[in-house]
Amino acid sequence: MTAHRIHDIAPAGDWTDAFLTGNGELGLMVPGRPHAERIVVNHHRLVLPNGTRHARAPELAGRMPHIRALVLAGRRAEAARLLTGGRELEWTQSFHPGFALTVDAPPGPVRGYGRDTDFTTGEVTVEWPGGRRRCFASRADGVAVLHLDQGDCVVGVTGELPGRPADVVYEQAAYRRDGLVFLRVRARYPDAGGAYGFEGLTLLRGDVSVDGDRVRVRGPALLTTLVDRPDAPPWRTRTSERRLAALAGNYEELLARHVPRHRGPYTRVGLDLGVPAADRALPVGELLARQAAAPDRLDPALLERLFHSGRYLLFSASGVLPPRLTGLWLGSWDAAWAGDFTTDANLNLQLAGANVGALPEVTAAHARLVAAQVDHWRANARAVYGARGLLAPSRTDGEHGHLFHVHPEWPFTAWLAGADWLLHPLHEHHLVTGEPLGEVAGWLAEVADFFADVLTVVDGRPALVPSYSPETGPYDDTGRTAPVAVNATMDVAAARHALRLAAEVTGGDRWAGVREPDYLVDGRLNQIT
Repeated sequence: MTAHRIHDIAPAGDWTDAFLTGNGELGLMVPGRPHAERIVVNHHRLVLPNGTRHARAPELAGRMPHIRALVLAGRRAEAARLLTGGRELEWTQSFHPGFALTVDAPPGPVRGYGRDTDFTTGEVTVEWPGGRRRCFASRADGVAVLHLDQGDCVVGVTGELPGRPADVVYEQAAYRRDGLVFLRVRARYPDAGGAYGFEGLTLLRGDVSVDGDRVRVRGPALLTTLVDRPDAPPWRTRTSERRLAALAGNYEELLARHVPRHRGPYTRVGLDLGVPAADRALPVGELLARQAAAPDRLDPALLERLFHSGRYLLFSASGVLPPRLTGLWLGSWDAAWAGDFTTDANLNLQLAGANVGALPEVTAAHARLVAAQVDHWRANARAVYGARGLLAPSRTDGEHGHLFHVHPEWPFTAWLAGADWLLHPLHEHHLVTGEPLGEVAGWLAEVADFFADVLTVVDGRPALVPSYSPETGPYDDTGRTAPVAVNATMDVAAARHALRLAAEVTGGDRWAGVREPDYLVDGRLNQIT
């Protein structure tokens, strides 16, 4: 029995336990209910407009000398308020689910039920006596593919997912055009300065007929689905129809086109802990229960499965963008932290295994995100510090990289380490593969330029003022901790790393005269090399 899969013997009780497939842009969440299925369709770029799409960094450069003086005087809380530019806290546009494909049939026996995800193909299968469904998100054709073989059933679409805002309006339709049967769902966003909405279109092939706003299916059927998100009207339905109609009408042929693009990257690395075949055959729920019953000892079968599952999900969530906080999948509208890319820790941690794990496709997705936003990082540096170089935000929804998420408790305008931190996976890719850095070398040089410009002298020593110690901080003049600091350790580390790395990758010496900030160790400044 292979460890490159997970299976269970019961449907998911909640969307959080659904089995997942994705191609780096489209994702499916499969609960696996035999007679009342609700397969959630996700798309990486579905974010709810909230008025921040055109938000920009606060213009603080002219006030920075005063802010520095407050920090040095111990009035850090006051400095933190000024670092917001007087703004209220604003959030990134929240990632959200698209819609659900519904498959309804008369109830019947389900003894011998099983659902399975094959990590090597990205295929999710649900089976029971008399019924079978298979699906995957195609990397070759950019569509979701679902094969039904469960007798008579009715297929529809719905936007009724948990937490749907009242001002997001859905409409559904089933229709026949040019001899083909389509299901369409449209969602219109509120007018808040963002995308217009999105449209999901499904082509159904087989013995199918329109029945109101749903489709009756008799016998096997093939469904291919795509999602389009226009920024402005009109809808582009005809283009989507033609794209779906041009695809092969055979599930195995579509799967065969997809598998090489998925299997090759996934199988570059594996983990074999010598787990007995009987343990590898256990349902995932049983493995989790066994681990919970013996928390003092790692279960090798579960550890193997976690390694392969993590690798599968990392790759499946990476394509047009790197993984969000929830990867590529979400079943409700209440994503914590907006389901965005949290760049002060989470994104790098999610990417940590990509380079050493031989998944350059994941790093390439991250590079696309950075390349699309690096101009915004330059604008942040100019607006906040009047500096050259790059100042990255602490979070982004993928639409832009402007720094606007600020609050006195989270003054991310003082977080200086972001660009160095976010470029590290791209430099690491160069170290692992030997591939040229290309434009990344220039970006690394700009990070060094930024630190060269923002470093100041305090008591004869180089210092970063303001700096940010997130979720902690030194005491201010009132005796309370405040996150605004002088020489926060992470910012010092980033500055030292950036200045040395830029000289290394460019062979230049323009930073030779820049004195690096020092670490504070045991209450004293120490020069650590």
